[in-house]
Amino acid sequence: MTMRDRTIALTACIQHAWWAHRLAQHGEFRIDRLNYAVTNILCTDPDELMDVYGSVNDLKSGIQIARILLSKNASQDINRAEVALITGYVGQLIKISSRLLSSQAAIHELAEHLKKISAEIINTEDPPVSKIAQAYMETISPIAPRIMIQGNGIYLQNDEFAAGIRTHLLAAVRSAVLWRQCGGKLWHFIFQRNTYLMEINKLQQEVHE
Repeated sequence: MTMRDRTIALTACIQHAWWAHRLAQHGEFRIDRLNYAVTNILCTDPDELMDVYGSVNDLKSGIQIARILLSKNASQDINRAEVALITGYVGQLIKISSRLLSSQAAIHELAEHLKKISAEIINTEDPPVSKIAQAYMETISPIAPRIMIQGNGIYLQNDEFAAGIRTHLLAAVRSAVLWRQCGGKLWHFIFQRNTYLMEINKLQQEVHE
């Protein structure tokens, strides 16, 4: 796998972590984002990486946020506190992905959940957010470090919104797993920021406004 593949997977992880944050903090419950998360999660046997993500344009939000995180610069889109928060979430997601990959039992249980969900949604257009969230709670939540999303209590205590947050987190874990399978290591995220930033800038040039 190439550096481009690793960058795409990491960017998708950042995008879903960002969307989980926006939902928890600002109530941005967007069906298009949740549909995209579900698509990423349920594409379990891709021929190539972009079968999971569609196109670079679908990662536009992640590319913008990843550029900010890796350069450690705040902007109008994300302040310094959020830079630190999202960076922390991504680090935790990467650690969780490693522990998930080391547990055949957890992988099998998650695969069975997703297989069942895929079979059940054939005749519906609604994203199976509650079922995805249940899969997350039963397979990912028990894995340390458990991610505690900071947000507004109004949204965190809303069952539908909480399910949406977990759906984005499972999509983020999925991307972190793909990143590792493409050769990503935790120390890369810490010490190869400039290399990733160069690749993200290349991806940015492919985005159609």
